[in-house]
Amino acid sequence: MVMTYKGREFPLPLSDEDREWLQARSKDTMISALDREYANIKHHEEMIASKEAEADESERELSDEDAEEDDDDPDYDNWTVAELTSEIEERNQEEGRETPIPTQGKKAELVARIREDDAREVAAE
Repeated sequence: MVMTYKGREFPLPLSDEDREWLQARSKDTMISALDREYANIKHHEEMIASKEAEADESERELSDEDAEEDDDDPDYDNWTVAELTSEIEERNQEEGRETPIPTQGKKAELVARIREDDAREVAAE
């Protein structure tokens, strides 16, 4: 903010030179008013910065939660056929499994079967 008095501009915060110039003209009330205005501006800026920091923190927390949720979903496409087969065999050993998952087939078929099994587990929950 800039205030003008008798053709002279006073940017905030007041410089020592501007303060002396106003004091020489007995403008102490103007100095006080400009100091209060500057304090209000700083307070407002700090509140905005604080709210932005809170929003950034909330956003980071949300993205961390999303990352944690993503960690729960393995990327089966990057697994080897041996790893996929082993996973299916482990699932077939679980108690209460009515129908075993076939372990034969191409990698894409194994991945699809595991994902179908995951979807069934989520639906059952």
